[in-house]
Amino acid sequence: MRLDFRETAAPPAEASPSADSPRIITVDHEASHAASAAQRQLGVLLPFTVKLVRTEAQLAKAVKVRADAFLRHAPQLGRQLLEPEAADRAPGNVVLLAESKETGEPEGSIRIETNFDSLTEFEALLPLPEQFEGKTLAQVSRLGIRTGPGGTLIKQALFKALYRFCLATQIDFMMVAARTPVDRDFLKLGFTEAFASPTLLHYPKQGRKMLRLFAFDVAAGERRWQQSAHPLYRFMISEFHPDIEIFSSVRGMWSKPRLARASAKAPGRTDAGLPDFGLPLV
Repeated sequence: MRLDFRETAAPPAEASPSADSPRIITVDHEASHAASAAQRQLGVLLPFTVKLVRTEAQLAKAVKVRADAFLRHAPQLGRQLLEPEAADRAPGNVVLLAESKETGEPEGSIRIETNFDSLTEFEALLPLPEQFEGKTLAQVSRLGIRTGPGGTLIKQALFKALYRFCLATQIDFMMVAARTPVDRDFLKLGFTEAFASPTLLHYPKQGRKMLRLFAFDVAAGERRWQQSAHPLYRFMISEFHPDIEIFSSVRGMWSKPRLARASAKAPGRTDAGLPDFGLPLV
């Protein structure tokens, strides 16, 4: 519905007319209220939604699609992932879940582990380069995508949600350890090698596979995508995807710098006024 605007060529009578008088636009308030209530659809729709896990039922879906994915390439580890892990509920961590709009079935999931409350696994176990010291980090883990067509779009949507979450919570670097051929996916997204020289990580619990450690500079992400004319710039930055819904759970974190959150920290809180964003499951 359009607002009813009426232009007048001259200012109201009480104003002193002059050659430089601005035009006056009178707004019809009734039309304004009606327009505000009207439904409007913006953006590009996806066949699935991406949300932060908030309930045990949602976590069960994330665990299922995660375990199914790992059982395909790392059966030993996949069998250990049939149940939720402690990290899924830890303070400072969140799980993202993609769900089919048509069936409600899980399409994919990923976990974000931050170092706001404790060291990430990478910090605790690896000699990370100096550039990561004193920085806020988000360790990306347990990426799982269902089999079948559309997997690339699901992965891109999860990464967009991950990127937006990290912007909102002022994460400096995202980090991920990936095996071949998944490592190529992260290179395409703009991740770079975390170590200056080629380095492979061996996790015995994942069998004989070797992993590469990658990092992504969150603040520089948009600029680098734009400067390189990255094919994902439109999807990641220009397009609005209303089905990627994460900000209703983190909107309160925009107003306070992370240093203030850390200095005012109390038990069970990220600051004196905000709860841990390791979201409570209900």
